Amino acid sequence: MDSHVMHRKLVEETISFMRLNLTSFDRNLSLDSLASRSGFSKSHFIDLFENTTGITPHHFLTSLRMKKAKELLLETSKTATEIALEVGYFSFPTFSRTFSNYVGCSPKNFRKQSSCFSKEAIIRAVSKYNLINDGLKCDYSIKGDVNPPDGIDGAIFVGIFSKGVPQGIPDFGTILIRQRQFHIGFPDAGEIRLLATLVPFDMLDMLNSGEFVPQWVASSKVSTPLPSTVHLELRKTTNIDPPIVMSLRSLLG
Repeated sequence: MDSHVMHRKLVEETISFMRLNLTSFDRNLSLDSLASRSGFSKSHFIDLFENTTGITPHHFLTSLRMKKAKELLLETSKTATEIALEVGYFSFPTFSRTFSNYVGCSPKNFRKQSSCFSKEAIIRAVSKYNLINDGLKCDYSIKGDVNPPDGIDGAIFVGIFSKGVPQGIPDFGTILIRQRQFHIGFPDAGEIRLLATLVPFDMLDMLNSGEFVPQWVASSKVSTPLPSTVHLELRKTTNIDPPIVMSLRSLLG
């Protein structure tokens, strides 16, 4: 078994372990413990995990916890405080702040947002979102195109993340309906992450579900000097892709 296959298998096993122990307060999910299970040093383990999944073990685990929290908010009558404890947070303020950063709204508002959102309302919200982003004054911009899978037509969300982690609500972005080229402005030319997801038109009504999981994604790291164009090739998600937990309702307003 070559090292690439071995490392991927190790990361897959780590993610499976995270999922199985998600609601546990056990120290087994600490970074030190996860690294020890892998047989590598902590720094080596972090590098290996990030090179395989695109984000650190900490952010991956947090995304899994926020995904579980969203499920519990929508499918149970448990209080947000009870849910915080169930997904591994002793402190409700810490849970609420983390949830807001990753999902884009507070746990209370997320539960309220689960009401129906028509396709017509989605299209209007997309136009409003694009107008707001197009009107921002930015010193830099990036152009590119997104290639969807054959036979799949839908809305493509392209976001720019400037904090190094493609999680939560993007700092800047656009939503492509029918077209495949994008041109997004942003103020800082440091390293950014581009993340694209596709929602097929016949699945737009699933945006009402807090647990809608995009089946096609593409991502890229970009840093100065900026390339003249960026090509994003949408691919099927796999079990090592981190959950995309942002609320599209929060994104669209």
